[in-house]
Amino acid sequence: MSIQLGQWTIDKLTLNRVLDFLPYPFLISERRENTIHNIFVNKKFVEEIGYNIEEMETIHDWFRVAYPDPEYRRKIFEEWKQLVETATEKDQSIYIRALIQTKKHGKKWYEVKSSFSENIRLVAFVSIHDEMLKEEELLRINENKNRTLAILSHDLRGPITNLHALSQLALNKHLTQEEFLATVQNVQEKTFQVLEFLDTTLHWTRTNFDNITLCFDPIDLHAVIHKILRVYENSYSLKNLKVSTNLADYPPIASDHEIVVIVLRNLISNAIKFTPDGGTMVVHTGTENGQAFLAVEDTGMGMSELVINKIFSEELQSQNGTRQEKGLGIGLRLCGELLKKIGAAISMKSEIGKGTCAKILFPKKK
Repeated sequence: MSIQLGQWTIDKLTLNRVLDFLPYPFLISERRENTIHNIFVNKKFVEEIGYNIEEMETIHDWFRVAYPDPEYRRKIFEEWKQLVETATEKDQSIYIRALIQTKKHGKKWYEVKSSFSENIRLVAFVSIHDEMLKEEELLRINENKNRTLAILSHDLRGPITNLHALSQLALNKHLTQEEFLATVQNVQEKTFQVLEFLDTTLHWTRTNFDNITLCFDPIDLHAVIHKILRVYENSYSLKNLKVSTNLADYPPIASDHEIVVIVLRNLISNAIKFTPDGGTMVVHTGTENGQAFLAVEDTGMGMSELVINKIFSEELQSQNGTRQEKGLGIGLRLCGELLKKIGAAISMKSEIGKGTCAKILFPKKK
């Protein structure tokens, strides 16, 4: 077999020797009538990308194995087709960046370069995987930075403005002892909201920058629950909420204490914020199919399934509680992200006007 490249005719053996010296994958295809057939791949192509000629006889076969996702395959094919048409008219080479599904090494980024000689197409695949990963990481870091700043600007401004107004009130007006104590209590509430928000935001930021070091130790869930409920006692007492616990008797679980506290605090805080005065909140623990669970159930405002999906898909930001308490749009998303890191999961069941049940399911003991 020989291949005609312009004025040169090269036999297959010589072609093999030359192209196998190349340090990158290389493919040769040939147009026959209306179909483009792949006729040669070098040694590096088989080693790195993994497919042989028999697995991708035509260009359509190549696109099918290299881009298994139909939508992405269609996008790449249309972009490639347009570039080929332009290059053919101007007698130019073309290149495109593509995420290729290799046979043994998963998805890898390549810069695919092609040039033409009559009916022959020469295609080189230069790996840009490491560069693309670094570029994606920089974009992710930048997006996280912008998102963190937006969240801080949006959700921190309100509580701090309220604190300033309360302090001005205390300084500029003659208050009775009763009014002063009420103002101090209000300041305490607002301060707690700010500290809670900052703590949550910092953990969210650390999660997104992958800087959390996990520490799995035995945790007494009952002790954690009672401690957090004591912290929020003033908040739920002001709304006359009926708060109770229904705790099963089982040994401590092995998990990351800091993450469990952050998640449970978010769930209890949300239940208080979104439950109207006189409502109820119950904290449950138990086992389900051999897995320990912890649930926070309330008789609050409730949410539709659409709203729940938007929260976890980052489409929903903050919502206010029944007394216009600040709800954290990142709160439930943070819970989900943190729980994944410890092998746990969160599920939500809710009905508008009737309440919500948020359940944490811990992994089975190994």
